[in-house]
Amino acid sequence: MSQSNIDLSSVPGHARRAAKYDFFKVLQNGRIRYYDSYRPAKKPGRTAGARPVVEVEAADGKLIRTWHESYDSQGRVIRVHPKKPQNLGHIEIDPMTGKEIERW
Repeated sequence: MSQSNIDLSSVPGHARRAAKYDFFKVLQNGRIRYYDSYRPAKKPGRTAGARPVVEVEAADGKLIRTWHESYDSQGRVIRVHPKKPQNLGHIEIDPMTGKEIERW
């Protein structure tokens, strides 16, 4: 859990989200990211597991965006699937550089 200048008790919906999600991070841009439970992959392969992520505006608790992150066996993000505000499909990420490799 990250700490910042934001009074988390004044963020609408924070107590509910903090109880629902595994952990959260307060970002420098005034937003909060909530990370849901890690789910191991059902089949062996490059993807070891995944989790949904939600980002909200701390000032008003408004949902900004949601996505799923997929991880390799070392816990590095290898794929993201943005859901809201727009479903952008899957985006493959190079875990060494964090740069986009491919979209589908």
